Amino acid sequence: MIKISPIKLSLWLILLISSLTSNISNSIEENFNAVQLQPSDFAYGSILQTPISSSLYSITLTEAIYQGSVQSNLNDLRIFNDKKEIVPFILEYTSQDTQINTQLKDLSFFRVNKNENHSTTFSIIESNKQSLNQNAKIQKEKNITYSKKATDTDYIVDLRKFQRPLKSVKLTWDSTNQNQIIHASFATSTNLQDWTPLVPDAVLAKLSYQNKMLEQNKIEFPATKANFLKISFKNDNSFQLNSVQGDFLLTHEAIHNWTQLRAEKYNNASEIEFDAHAYFPIDTLTINLPQNTLLKVKIFSKKEKDNSWELRHTDTIYHLYSEDQKIVSPPIHIKRQSDRFWLLRVEDNNINLQNIMPTLTLGWVPAQLTFLAQGPGPFLLAYGNATAPIAHFTVLPADAQIKPATMGPQIILGGSSKLQLPPAEKPLPWKQWLLWTLLIMIIIFLAKTSFQLYKELFKK
Repeated sequence: MIKISPIKLSLWLILLISSLTSNISNSIEENFNAVQLQPSDFAYGSILQTPISSSLYSITLTEAIYQGSVQSNLNDLRIFNDKKEIVPFILEYTSQDTQINTQLKDLSFFRVNKNENHSTTFSIIESNKQSLNQNAKIQKEKNITYSKKATDTDYIVDLRKFQRPLKSVKLTWDSTNQNQIIHASFATSTNLQDWTPLVPDAVLAKLSYQNKMLEQNKIEFPATKANFLKISFKNDNSFQLNSVQGDFLLTHEAIHNWTQLRAEKYNNASEIEFDAHAYFPIDTLTINLPQNTLLKVKIFSKKEKDNSWELRHTDTIYHLYSEDQKIVSPPIHIKRQSDRFWLLRVEDNNINLQNIMPTLTLGWVPAQLTFLAQGPGPFLLAYGNATAPIAHFTVLPADAQIKPATMGPQIILGGSSKLQLPPAEKPLPWKQWLLWTLLIMIIIFLAKTSFQLYKELFKK
């Protein structure tokens, strides 16, 4: 018969009890996390109608969904079927190639030469790209019916070899004037006969302001596809166009939503904070200033109040009036950030932001939500839960046909109370209770065993 000493037996029992305690703890936590979320666990929702028969459907998220979500990256968003079962879904964002990574190309352009009596015929001259406007050569001559004032200077840009839509043009020019504002108009054509206005009155400028040189030489417009672009410079023959560059979209242009923010807090004269009250996927910023204001600024952002500020952009922004013309800084493009809090800091200590009161406008492209029509409809989009675990997005089949779903108005599910974290409850120390109970049992067992050994020794 194998005899085991009471001490060794006690050690084996302690190890066994520790293992059982750990397994019980993990089992309880897994069961807690496995609890199925219900629609009533979310603050708001919208019914999704799927009238066309398909396995996959897609919707575009609205501003109300972003404002109703309280977790960054939309972790508190779910899709339920009519049986209140969660169905697989995925969130997709438009590539930023459509906003900031357009394809920049040098463009060939032609200057319009009017004849002596400014009649309705002209010749087209193309600039040699190797010696822009210095060693121009006639490519072709063509008589075209054309009606224009003699005081205007026109250029034709050839777009025929480009298949992508044109989004903007950037111009460089020589001029005898250091401070200059130039009025220009843009139009497109497919045949050099019929012209469609694109930008009727654009402003180009080179200005010296507060010891800073400002240049506005880029004109943006809705993406357009045409064979020719005409640029007409009004009432100014004192400059010569040197180059034209075009930004061509690589994919379809994304449509931005715009949300304007007002100051939430002035930290001091040079810092101002903004709160978006939502986690929008922001890739564009505009800062609105009063007239005749120029600021060198740094822009910071962070997701949560307790996070540290992170620098997103440094730039000189302005809103000027010269010769009765408004000149404003272009929109600021940044890497997409789903940050809620924003900070604007000026570099000049002599400027008080409380006197300027700038506003910040956020530009963002909403995500596309695609879900699998698993189970009976109608389907419910639910959002707004401060305690929901991270959503596990599903990889959906890439070759499946996706149909649009129709989203109904916002409805209240669990109400705004679901947006708040519950008060912290002190957890019951059941692990400690269990461990102490087992230790006491071991002590009792050891005491009993020792007493029996003592009795046997005493008898001998």
